[in-house]
Amino acid sequence: MNLENMMEEKLKRARQELDADVKIALLGQPGAGKSSLINNLIGTKLFEVGVHTDTTVDMSEAKFGDLKIVDLPGYGTRMFPVDEWVEKFHPEEYDIYLFVFDGKLHESDAELFDYLKKWQSERSHPHFIVRNKLDQIWDEEKTLDELKSVIEKDVRDKMRDNTSAVYFVSCRQKIGLDVLKQAIFAADIHRVKKDKLKAYFVATTKDDLEDKKQICKGKVDNYALWGAANAVNPIPALIWGWI
Repeated sequence: MNLENMMEEKLKRARQELDADVKIALLGQPGAGKSSLINNLIGTKLFEVGVHTDTTVDMSEAKFGDLKIVDLPGYGTRMFPVDEWVEKFHPEEYDIYLFVFDGKLHESDAELFDYLKKWQSERSHPHFIVRNKLDQIWDEEKTLDELKSVIEKDVRDKMRDNTSAVYFVSCRQKIGLDVLKQAIFAADIHRVKKDKLKAYFVATTKDDLEDKKQICKGKVDNYALWGAANAVNPIPALIWGWI
């Protein structure tokens, strides 16, 4: 590869990294706290809490930097059987899925889980099953660990997968959010998109801050490369054609 082609490829990769969005889908039961969860993960009030109900029939979309976050309406209803819901809202197009619940799972959830497993196997776009409102799980005859085991078994039965992880969080008491966040960072996601998650999710540890520092440095380097290339402009048709 000659120098011009190498420069072209490097500029193309830099522009792709600058332009790429990470698409996050919020799925699950109305009132389970999807908005609260994503607001906690990014550290700002992006979605109004308590807006979506079981009568909501459209999606709610918001941008936060390079994150595109969509709160999808309920499924498994007379209006939206799961298959028709998938056809209408195209959730298969997203990079990451956060399924949030706070009550008993239903057969429609099992149908959705089949899709989630299919998309993950096809495209390595992971899903995370989040049981919110941990602070409200209580039974005087059982310990919290016993109750969590019952919930995990129910999820794994519906997933038809004995290894499925369940992330227990309380948005109100800020419990379990770091565990979920680190699991998302550790998932099999394209490096550029993983970096953007780390850049826009709230930092709660020194490692988070160091990651943000390195990601910002890389972004500055990409901008510098792009700016220098346009200043020198050795291959005008190629460079300006991407702008």
